[in-house]
Amino acid sequence: MGVENWEKISMHWSGSYEQVELYVVRPDPRLSYFPINPRFDQQEAGYSFWDYYHVIPGKETEMNDLLLKWSKLLEEKNVTSPFIITTGDRGTEMPVYIIQTYGKDVVDFWSYSKDMWGLLGADGGALYKKMISLLRKRSVREFQFRPDLSY
Repeated sequence: MGVENWEKISMHWSGSYEQVELYVVRPDPRLSYFPINPRFDQQEAGYSFWDYYHVIPGKETEMNDLLLKWSKLLEEKNVTSPFIITTGDRGTEMPVYIIQTYGKDVVDFWSYSKDMWGLLGADGGALYKKMISLLRKRSVREFQFRPDLSY
C-alpha cells in the first residue's frame, strides 16, 4: 500500500475519531468451537461479544488445554453458538486470547447465554473458574452490527 496511499486514505477519517488502537490477532480454529448445526446463520448476527482473556505469562499451555476442554464440553452439551478463539499478536497486551461469540441482537445473545450456562452446569462453572484463575486481566467489548452503515 505504501505510506503515501495510507496517508491519503487516512485523510478521509480525519476528525471522525478520538483514538485508534491497532493490533493484529490470529484465529485459532484448533481452540475454537463451531457447532454442526448453529442456531442461526452468522449473516443474521446483529450483535457480537468479545471477551479478552489476558493470561498470566507462562500460563499459555495451561490455557490452551482448558480451551480445548471448553470446546469439547460445548460439543458434548450441543451448544449451538460458535466460540471463535483468536490469539493476540503485534500491538496487543500479550498473551491474550479473544473469545468471540454472537447473537441475533443483544437480547437474543444474553437469553441464549443464560440457557447455555444451564446446559453446561457444574462442569462449565468449574472449567470457567480454572480459566479465570489464569488471568491477569479481563475485559469485554460488545458490538452491534449496522447493515445500513455497512458495505
